[in-house]
Amino acid sequence: MRPPLLLTLAMALLTCMPVAAETPKRVRAIALGPKVDLAACQSVESYRAEVERLMTKAHREFAPAGPNLVVFGGDWGMLGALTGNEHQAARSATTRAEAYEALRQAHAWELLWTRATTWGVPEERALMLSLSDRLYRPLATTFSEAARRHGAYVLACATVADVDGLKPFQSLRTFSDRPVSPVGRDVYRKALLFDPDGRLVGEVKQVHSPEGATLSGGSLDAAHPFDLPFGKVGVALGADARDPAYVSRLDEEGCQILLQPAMTPGTWAESSESGEWHPQEWLEASLGSLQASGSTHLQYTVTPMPTGLWFDTVFDGQSSIMGRSDREPSPLFVGVDLPAEGGYRGDVLAMAPWVVEDPKVVHGSAGPATSLSDRQEYLRKVAKTLLRGGKRENQFVESIATADLAVR
Repeated sequence: MRPPLLLTLAMALLTCMPVAAETPKRVRAIALGPKVDLAACQSVESYRAEVERLMTKAHREFAPAGPNLVVFGGDWGMLGALTGNEHQAARSATTRAEAYEALRQAHAWELLWTRATTWGVPEERALMLSLSDRLYRPLATTFSEAARRHGAYVLACATVADVDGLKPFQSLRTFSDRPVSPVGRDVYRKALLFDPDGRLVGEVKQVHSPEGATLSGGSLDAAHPFDLPFGKVGVALGADARDPAYVSRLDEEGCQILLQPAMTPGTWAESSESGEWHPQEWLEASLGSLQASGSTHLQYTVTPMPTGLWFDTVFDGQSSIMGRSDREPSPLFVGVDLPAEGGYRGDVLAMAPWVVEDPKVVHGSAGPATSLSDRQEYLRKVAKTLLRGGKRENQFVESIATADLAVR
């Protein structure tokens, strides 16, 4: 039996009508690259005040109607570990080794007990296990409250053990007042994500541990994106951001926004341990992850980078937010050029400045910079002046990069 004529015409019209484009979900992303400051370690109160200072800075960038996603760079556990009067000697140290020794002496009895009950664990990891409450509690309570007070999604990182503390989507209002204890004998680099109600959405563990036996690595099988109202959000910590297998796994699971909170020490305008120019290495991690030939779902990367001198360790970089597109990216990190035969495609939605601009021509004693190698050499000289004793000592840039993301 044939359908009525009117029904046939209606079906034909519907078939010819263009399919409406999917409305993108929007979120404002804010990458915070704080300048590390030992003054923030005086007490838990100063630690919280520093987080609130940075959140207030981020709040000025908020989209009024939200949602807003604030991603902190840095390791906030290392600040929490040094709070309190008993750690004055550690805060007064000039090197990380001296600070560690002062912490070890301040917690000699706890360390002795931990080593006795976790036989075979390296001493530095045992100390971190002993300090689990100091490493975890300020991070969890402070950033949870910051997320709730400012009504934003907030991600922050620390080096800490699994603890008998928060569970996913638990409110900090029910967080126990007793000290949290480590569960097991492993210590990881972790990212904790909180929602606008201050609840813990979940944790992510770094898979590729950079410090050998001191830290444990998470499982690649446990790497999953968070399904948030504005899209699927994955987290890649440290070397995970430069691991194609890790990024591909998140992409296969539908990750649309990749957060890459940096905690990698080292001079920015210099070659890394791999021998590659440090900014070029991070361009491959941030923009390289978005190339059409290598990803299906990834649309954005958000990469905050801490700066400043931490005892004798340098943290530096340029916070950025990248988006996938077919356009040639601009601007680039300092000392980086695209290959002449063509290279990356994408949008640099936001990029923090470095302490000086990347020159095409350098005037003065440095001479003309007519090549990439000349420019990099000039930038290396500037980077050395930021170190202890340099004429620009610790004059690093605290950065904030902001962009509106349309997630499809």
